Amino acid sequence: MGNNLANTDGFLSERSLSYYQARAKGGFGLITIESTVEKDSELGGNFRIASYPTGKGQISEAIRSMIVRAKQTGVNIRLNTEATEEPLRALAPDAVILATGSVPLVLPIPGLADCGYVTAQDLLLGKTAAGKRALVVGGGMVGCEAAEYLAERGHQVAIVEMKDVIAADVTLENRRYMFRNFEENHVLLQSDAKAPGNAVPATGDALEAALAI
Repeated sequence: MGNNLANTDGFLSERSLSYYQARAKGGFGLITIESTVEKDSELGGNFRIASYPTGKGQISEAIRSMIVRAKQTGVNIRLNTEATEEPLRALAPDAVILATGSVPLVLPIPGLADCGYVTAQDLLLGKTAAGKRALVVGGGMVGCEAAEYLAERGHQVAIVEMKDVIAADVTLENRRYMFRNFEENHVLLQSDAKAPGNAVPATGDALEAALAI
């Protein structure tokens, strides 16, 4: 019997990769993953993107390891293939497992669509470039890592966070190094703030890029 791990939005999550490895090894004794359909040109999805920020390069080793193990177990990996009805019918699976991953949350900020914003994911993937001055909207882990990425590359960066703590979801040890990096690169931090408005007046009137995290 065969099953196909189909991803309709172009990304395979860490959970998905681990799942078909276990199934392909026959650890459950019932189901064998024969094929995985991936819209993107690479496997890993957001797990792969997570390896791009400062200090997270080791994550890519785990991704490579999972992909190698999946190939060793005989999984037929089909890249650049969208999981539409035609290829799925051609594969004739007993079941289709959807592993669609996640998409960035873009806040409903008035005027955001007109300011040339980019998402942290597209920024890290190199799909979109940010201007010299960047406002990061959202001071959670993703936003702070995007800010670090930009600041280390010479951008003038400001972070606005509506909660009273920036990087609240970052571990204490990592926060220590992160905030040292912010200080060294003159990243402006503003908690208890919302965009738009005068939350970060020091960034100037015309931000060249806005990151919606």
